[in-house]
Amino acid sequence: MVNEILKELGMETFDFNQPGGSQRWTPLHLAGYSGHFKVVEEILSGTVESLRKFPINVYARNIDFKTPR
Repeated sequence: MVNEILKELGMETFDFNQPGGSQRWTPLHLAGYSGHFKVVEEILSGTVESLRKFPINVYARNIDFKTPR
């Protein structure tokens, strides 16, 4: 949903699957590891339409081959 709004405003979208840092964690890794369940819900909650346009990879692996789960 956030990316749809950003796109409509002509702004750069955000890739929730882009890993970062030395551990190559995605925002979903960070939120789950830190216990921010509301953030996890927000990342994963989206309309079917928005998730088709901007799918969230729940199986993304970090440098240790761990998924956000």
